[in-house]
Amino acid sequence: MVRPVLFGSILLLSLSACKEGDKVPGYVDLTNFTVQAAAGEGSSSSNIPHAWAYAQDQLLGVWEAGSEIPVLAAGSVQLKLIAGVERNGSNADLVQYPFYNTWASTINLVPGQRTPVQPAFEYYPDLSFWIADFSDIEIPFTFDVESDTDMIHWDAASHPDDVMPGEGSAAAFFLDEDHPRMKGIAYESADLSGSGNTWLELNYRSDHRMLVGVIYSVGGLTVDEPYLYIAPTIRTDGGMPWKKIHVDLTPYTNNPITTDRKFYISALLGAGDTNARFWIDNVKLVRP
Repeated sequence: MVRPVLFGSILLLSLSACKEGDKVPGYVDLTNFTVQAAAGEGSSSSNIPHAWAYAQDQLLGVWEAGSEIPVLAAGSVQLKLIAGVERNGSNADLVQYPFYNTWASTINLVPGQRTPVQPAFEYYPDLSFWIADFSDIEIPFTFDVESDTDMIHWDAASHPDDVMPGEGSAAAFFLDEDHPRMKGIAYESADLSGSGNTWLELNYRSDHRMLVGVIYSVGGLTVDEPYLYIAPTIRTDGGMPWKKIHVDLTPYTNNPITTDRKFYISALLGAGDTNARFWIDNVKLVRP
């Protein structure tokens, strides 16, 4: 098993696809990357744009889904892949996700031929999950006194075009000039105590940006710290696709002087705007 280790930069050490003497590479065809979540681990939604690839424990580089990796080997080869995600949605900050297990398979490589693989990454065992999939009418967020509106339950039966494909419901909130602000603080069961890697996974679609922040106590004072603005998904043609983001909350859980930590999701109607629309689903807090 190869445990993820964060790289400071992307390493590209691909082997040449050209002949090297009398050697001709075989090709690993990375068709796509998916996630296979077990019972109790929430949705299998994924956003894995790259993976670190190893053949016989030798690094081949970092490759996108859809790539063809040249490997100067023939016959039985052990292939390992470590999932890479964009930390906080930044394509300039690609890291090995600390909670997906290494995918491994023995494949048969034939020089000059392509061998397709479809890796499905799984979570490491014995992780802690807090999940809000909005399958129930109750919304597991508290809306503070500054909120002009709340999240509401949004079901596929009434709004089939707004929820994620294959999902039965989501949460939605809408802002206008009379209701310009929403702030939902996750229930205390979304535990941010202790230390260690802590990530928030979130599916969303919106026509305005939203904010993920953290509230905590330090020295007897309550601090509300905005952390990450998430860009809207609306396109120039008016389409509003679902996207997934991995938010790294580890800087807060690794701060030993803070207590009573909670994360929140909020949005504020921008100056000159008259309305804004937001949907979220599969909110998942993952910890060791």
